[in-house]
Amino acid sequence: MKNRRIQTGNISRLVLLGLLVFSWAFISACSSEKKWKDYQKAYAQKAAELGSKAPQKPSGVRVLEVAELGIQDRCTSCHVAMDDLTMLKEENPLKSHPASYLKEHPPARFGCTICHGGQGDSLSPEKAHGGTFSKGGLIQISCAKCHGEVVLEGAGNVNRGKLLLKRYQCINCHLIADLPEGEDFRPAPSLKGIGDKVGEKWLWRWLKEPKSYLPNATMPHYPMEEKYMDALVGYLMGSKNPRLKAEIQYPEGDSERGVGTLRLSFCSACHSFKGKGGQDGPDLGKIGNKVNQKWLTQMLADPHAFQPDTTMPRYNYTPQQISDVAAHLFEEFADFEMQEKDNAFKQPLFWKSPGERAEIGRRVYKEMRCANCHGILEEDGWWRKIGPDLTRIGEKPVSDINFGNSQVP
Repeated sequence: MKNRRIQTGNISRLVLLGLLVFSWAFISACSSEKKWKDYQKAYAQKAAELGSKAPQKPSGVRVLEVAELGIQDRCTSCHVAMDDLTMLKEENPLKSHPASYLKEHPPARFGCTICHGGQGDSLSPEKAHGGTFSKGGLIQISCAKCHGEVVLEGAGNVNRGKLLLKRYQCINCHLIADLPEGEDFRPAPSLKGIGDKVGEKWLWRWLKEPKSYLPNATMPHYPMEEKYMDALVGYLMGSKNPRLKAEIQYPEGDSERGVGTLRLSFCSACHSFKGKGGQDGPDLGKIGNKVNQKWLTQMLADPHAFQPDTTMPRYNYTPQQISDVAAHLFEEFADFEMQEKDNAFKQPLFWKSPGERAEIGRRVYKEMRCANCHGILEEDGWWRKIGPDLTRIGEKPVSDINFGNSQVP
């Protein structure tokens, strides 16, 4: 009985001791954490020391309410010196905000969290600065919410990021909706209308080994079974160009006159011919093996009608000059030995019908991700992106993003 009373007394003392320790820890934590009232007092003292000429600020919880944006930010309850430039060298939250940004983005109109993220309605620093909160260079993440400019003044990180997106062709695998310069990312020619542009046997050769046609070709070799390569050829050859008019006729061309017109047009400033010339346009060293003459003549008459994104200017050629240039290109810039081999090549039959061949080819085009570089041949291209959708990536906390082996601070 006596031992039981001793045990009960020990338990009571332990419980009491635990309560005392918990109370001490709680009180210490509460007393050590500065509240908004403390920051407002500290600001008043520091502003007086520095001789601040900013209007005196009333004490109390401050709310920046912007009804149209659904914002009720209490940030300035702690960041009370936000618009006082005499506090520019102080530490947060007694530091003033960079004036250039507030000038273009007045808090009364935009609040704080539209740019900084976080929970602006909270007076707790941990909650207010949690979630999507960003500061420093990362604050530029929010710029794209409103600004769609390709180059944005004052947002150097955003501008550099866009250059990196373009350099590494991220958009070819990842969907980023409403990116203004999205069309600039395609590193290879569009294949829409290719069925009217090139010959089927040439396309066979090109897909089998690009460098057999053009040693300096940038397109890599994709090893695949011949039947699937044949299906891909069938699918691509089915893409026709509605701008090509069968009824348009051109006079017979003269190669000797064509070489003079070609030189006067300075074509070699942009195009290379057998390894010599410019690098901005396609290599024309074997163009006679590649394109159809009807396509070439009509394209020379109006390049932008056939290739809207081309930088090639429209020359005021007469129909005779167009025929002369085409005749020279087909006579001088063609590999006739290769042409004989292509003409003698007999394409194997792998499929029951042209429809089956084209459908299998469409699947190959999809699975090989050809559209990531060449664009889509149909209107609905949702399937062409192999990576995650990055449209709303800016709303994700940086701590939740897996950067793999990249060294990201």
